[in-house]
Amino acid sequence: MQRVRVLYVRNLMLSTTEETLRSEFSRMKPGSVERVKKLTDYAFIHFYNREDTLTALESMNGKVIDGSPVEVTLAKPVSKDGTKRSGLRNSYGGAAAAGNYSDSNFSFQSRDDMTIGLGTGAVSDGLTVLN
Repeated sequence: MQRVRVLYVRNLMLSTTEETLRSEFSRMKPGSVERVKKLTDYAFIHFYNREDTLTALESMNGKVIDGSPVEVTLAKPVSKDGTKRSGLRNSYGGAAAAGNYSDSNFSFQSRDDMTIGLGTGAVSDGLTVLN
């Protein structure tokens, strides 16, 4: 967790765009956001360096974006062998909400203590089963 440069942002409006998120998270330091990937009502914001990540975490957590107060946390890295770190437990038998997000190096833990990971795998009934 000491090297994480990715934020997990939840409680987004479905209408919120990646461009809006890039703009909002770049306000403190323009050009600090490397990339943004939004999936339904949550997103991952990648930064070039950790210092900017932590600054954005503090300034953006609880901020209202497009009419919705957002919750911002550090994304939880997945260990090298593909298992979740910190003893996090999977929800839905290891399944995650479907999306076209190709970075399988991060997962997040929801407020309800569910861990959802992003990765590749078979898609069934709107869920992606993680490999």
